[in-house]
Amino acid sequence: MSNEKPQSDLIAALRDATDEKGQMDYPTFVATTLYAPEVGYYSTAKTRVGRSPETDFFTAQSLGPIFGQLVVAACESLLGDADPNSYTFVEIAAEPDRSVLQGVRHNFGATKTIRLFDSL
Repeated sequence: MSNEKPQSDLIAALRDATDEKGQMDYPTFVATTLYAPEVGYYSTAKTRVGRSPETDFFTAQSLGPIFGQLVVAACESLLGDADPNSYTFVEIAAEPDRSVLQGVRHNFGATKTIRLFDSL
């Protein structure tokens, strides 16, 4: 499968984002390459995280439950004598279909996962 079409679409999106002098500041470049509809890195349907040759990188969470267990232990330590069941664990910027507490036993009263583009 050729990558020419997506690359040319990204180049077109970058051209469209330039000013009247054909220039672009760095924040616009980053926003365009990452979030432009259908061509931005985070706007394309692709598995980015995991331990596979097809993915771009892996995170501590993608390696298994140990990171989630450490997060739970740290939260419980920070809560001190407070009951975790009285709190909601909020995870911000989780990868699609994943959560740091996925498969991890915890005592939080509730959990909420907020992903990229989710409304608050």
